[in-house]
Amino acid sequence: MKGSNDQYERRRKEVNIWKRIGVKFKKPTEGKAAEPFSNWWWVLGIIVLVLISLIRNYLF
Repeated sequence: MKGSNDQYERRRKEVNIWKRIGVKFKKPTEGKAAEPFSNWWWVLGIIVLVLISLIRNYLF
């Protein structure tokens, strides 16, 4: 019985770890703290697109 209980505890800890990771991934997309974060992603995306277009113009 003790062994199965130990296994159950370990499984519960793993679930808690996954919940924590899930919270870490979800937080940037929620709330006011997320706004600058998402804006930075837009800026990075635009910069990457501009770089790709410049490289294409010079190479081809």
